[in-house]
Amino acid sequence: MIYYVLTENQWELAKQDDEYWPDDFDEIGYIPCANPGQLKDLVNELMLFGEPLILLTIDTNKLESVIIYEDVHESGIMSPHIYGYINIDAITGSERYQPVPRSLPS
Repeated sequence: MIYYVLTENQWELAKQDDEYWPDDFDEIGYIPCANPGQLKDLVNELMLFGEPLILLTIDTNKLESVIIYEDVHESGIMSPHIYGYINIDAITGSERYQPVPRSLPS
């Protein structure tokens, strides 16, 4: 299982289309996802702040697109990236997601 976070509006549109393509896919070329423990970094990377969010749980065995685990930010952490769309039938769970704000140094 891997995870992806999107806005409620994006989720509603994806369900209507039976697949999800992010608006910036042509620019980035992949959909950045997260393993458990990487959600906060994913939300920051996607710059999803101040909007109601949905956390998707994706069954990688049902995903029709290619997944490559890579360290595109040279951070030493491998993250899953989907090179293509997310087919809705690969999503095994969706729930509201409230990210925990990063604490600022004092």
